[in-house]
Amino acid sequence: MSKKLFFYFPTTKQQYEITSTTELVSGRAATCGLALGKYLGNGGINTISSRHFKVYYENEIGFLIVDLFSTNGTQINGEALLPNQPKLLRNGDVINSPYAVVDLLVTDLQS
Repeated sequence: MSKKLFFYFPTTKQQYEITSTTELVSGRAATCGLALGKYLGNGGINTISSRHFKVYYENEIGFLIVDLFSTNGTQINGEALLPNQPKLLRNGDVINSPYAVVDLLVTDLQS
């Protein structure tokens, strides 16, 4: 079964899809797989590190998120992540960094 994760960005009303075969680094840098400036607009992009967090899929577990020692940290549903410590993502989770919010939706799709 193919696994997909969708990020929804409420400020710009855009969506971004990640598959279970992708390891995605997200941040302010244009070289990131998910360059957040395009999706966050001007709202809080200065609080995002160049390489802020990484999302990847691990078999038998699911999609995981890891803070990449970002300056302002990463939160899931208001709870701070410890740098370099994976956290399982669940449907409806909200990823936060100061002044920037991403609503996260995880969807399993049949291949």
